Amino acid sequence: MATPWRMACILATKLAPLPGPAACQVCRHASRYAHGWMSQRYPDSHPKQKQEEDMFEEDNDMDAVEAKLNSIISEEKRMRKAAKFHIIKRKMNNPGAPERRLSWDAIQQIRIIEDEIYISWEGTSYASMLGT
Repeated sequence: MATPWRMACILATKLAPLPGPAACQVCRHASRYAHGWMSQRYPDSHPKQKQEEDMFEEDNDMDAVEAKLNSIISEEKRMRKAAKFHIIKRKMNNPGAPERRLSWDAIQQIRIIEDEIYISWEGTSYASMLGT
Protein backbone atom coordinates (compact mmCIF):
# COMPACT_ATOMS: atom_id res chain seq x y z
CA MET A 1 0.00 0.00 0.00
CA ALA A 2 1.41 3.38 -0.98
CA THR A 3 1.75 6.25 1.43
CA PRO A 4 -0.33 9.41 0.88
CA TRP A 5 2.78 11.32 -0.20
CA ARG A 6 3.65 8.66 -2.76
CA MET A 7 0.06 8.66 -4.07
CA ALA A 8 0.18 12.45 -4.45
CA CYS A 9 3.41 12.16 -6.44
CA ILE A 10 1.92 9.49 -8.68
CA LEU A 11 -1.20 11.58 -9.27
CA ALA A 12 0.86 14.67 -10.01
CA THR A 13 2.93 12.84 -12.59
CA LYS A 14 -0.14 11.27 -14.22
CA LEU A 15 -2.24 14.45 -14.34
CA ALA A 16 0.30 17.00 -15.52
CA PRO A 17 3.48 15.57 -16.97
CA LEU A 18 6.00 18.42 -17.10
CA PRO A 19 9.31 18.54 -18.93
CA GLY A 20 12.16 17.77 -16.53
CA PRO A 21 14.25 20.63 -15.15
CA ALA A 22 12.39 23.36 -17.08
CA ALA A 23 9.51 23.14 -14.61
CA CYS A 24 11.77 23.54 -11.57
CA GLN A 25 11.58 26.84 -9.73
CA VAL A 26 14.85 26.36 -7.84
CA CYS A 27 18.12 27.53 -9.38
CA ARG A 28 21.31 25.99 -8.04
CA HIS A 29 24.61 27.60 -8.83
CA ALA A 30 28.10 26.42 -8.05
CA SER A 31 29.43 29.85 -7.13
CA ARG A 32 28.48 31.93 -4.14
CA TYR A 33 28.18 35.04 -6.22
CA ALA A 34 25.04 36.97 -5.19
CA HIS A 35 24.04 37.82 -8.74
CA GLY A 36 23.58 34.13 -9.50
CA TRP A 37 20.77 33.92 -6.95
CA MET A 38 18.75 36.82 -8.33
CA SER A 39 16.26 34.48 -9.95
CA GLN A 40 15.10 33.32 -6.56
CA ARG A 41 14.48 36.86 -5.35
CA TYR A 42 12.91 38.14 -8.53
CA PRO A 43 10.90 35.52 -10.41
CA ASP A 44 10.79 37.56 -13.62
CA SER A 45 14.58 37.77 -13.93
CA HIS A 46 14.62 34.80 -16.34
CA PRO A 47 12.42 35.43 -19.40
CA LYS A 48 12.51 31.74 -20.38
CA GLN A 49 11.13 30.71 -17.00
CA LYS A 50 8.40 33.40 -17.19
CA GLN A 51 7.43 32.22 -20.68
CA GLU A 52 6.98 28.65 -19.42
CA GLU A 53 4.87 29.86 -16.48
CA ASP A 54 2.64 31.86 -18.85
CA MET A 55 2.17 28.78 -21.00
CA PHE A 56 0.65 26.90 -18.06
CA GLU A 57 -1.43 29.85 -16.84
CA GLU A 58 -3.29 30.14 -20.15
CA ASP A 59 -4.80 26.68 -19.81
CA ASN A 60 -8.49 27.57 -19.38
CA ASP A 61 -9.67 24.01 -19.84
CA MET A 62 -8.16 23.04 -16.52
CA ASP A 63 -9.99 25.90 -14.79
CA ALA A 64 -13.33 24.47 -15.87
CA VAL A 65 -12.29 20.99 -14.80
CA GLU A 66 -11.08 22.26 -11.42
CA ALA A 67 -14.31 24.19 -10.88
CA LYS A 68 -16.37 21.10 -11.70
CA LEU A 69 -14.23 18.93 -9.44
CA ASN A 70 -14.51 21.42 -6.58
CA SER A 71 -18.29 21.59 -6.96
CA ILE A 72 -18.55 17.78 -6.89
CA ILE A 73 -16.34 17.59 -3.81
CA SER A 74 -18.30 20.31 -1.98
CA GLU A 75 -21.61 18.62 -2.86
CA GLU A 76 -20.31 15.29 -1.52
CA LYS A 77 -19.14 16.96 1.71
CA ARG A 78 -22.53 18.65 2.10
CA MET A 79 -24.36 15.33 1.64
CA ARG A 80 -22.12 13.58 4.18
CA LYS A 81 -22.62 16.39 6.69
CA ALA A 82 -26.42 16.26 6.21
CA ALA A 83 -26.50 12.48 6.66
CA LYS A 84 -24.39 12.75 9.81
CA PHE A 85 -26.70 15.47 11.17
CA HIS A 86 -29.81 13.33 10.57
CA ILE A 87 -28.24 10.33 12.32
CA ILE A 88 -27.38 12.44 15.35
CA LYS A 89 -30.85 14.01 15.35
CA ARG A 90 -32.51 10.58 15.30
CA LYS A 91 -30.36 9.39 18.20
CA MET A 92 -31.20 12.46 20.29
CA ASN A 93 -34.99 12.28 19.76
CA ASN A 94 -37.17 9.66 21.42
CA PRO A 95 -38.22 6.84 19.09
CA GLY A 96 -41.87 6.45 18.17
CA ALA A 97 -44.77 8.86 18.47
CA PRO A 98 -44.46 11.77 20.86
CA GLU A 99 -46.02 11.42 24.29
CA ARG A 100 -49.53 12.84 24.35
CA ARG A 101 -50.52 15.12 27.15
CA LEU A 102 -54.03 16.32 27.84
CA SER A 103 -55.10 19.17 30.03
CA TRP A 104 -57.49 18.54 32.91
CA ASP A 105 -60.25 20.32 30.98
CA ALA A 106 -59.79 17.97 28.00
CA ILE A 107 -59.89 14.90 30.27
CA GLN A 108 -63.08 16.20 31.90
CA GLN A 109 -64.72 16.77 28.49
CA ILE A 110 -63.83 13.23 27.40
CA ARG A 111 -65.46 11.81 30.54
CA ILE A 112 -68.64 13.84 29.96
CA ILE A 113 -68.87 12.73 26.32
CA GLU A 114 -68.32 9.06 27.29
CA ASP A 115 -71.13 9.32 29.88
CA GLU A 116 -73.49 10.89 27.32
CA ILE A 117 -72.77 8.18 24.74
CA TYR A 118 -73.29 5.46 27.37
CA ILE A 119 -76.63 6.95 28.43
CA SER A 120 -77.87 7.29 24.83
CA TRP A 121 -76.90 3.71 23.99
CA GLU A 122 -78.30 2.30 27.20
CA GLY A 123 -81.97 2.85 26.36
CA THR A 124 -81.92 1.56 22.80
CA SER A 125 -80.98 -1.75 21.35
CA TYR A 126 -78.36 -2.33 18.70
CA ALA A 127 -80.94 -3.67 16.25
CA SER A 128 -83.06 -0.53 16.36
CA MET A 129 -79.95 1.65 15.95
CA LEU A 130 -78.83 -0.26 12.89
CA GLY A 131 -82.30 -0.24 11.32
CA THR A 132 -82.78 -3.98 11.16
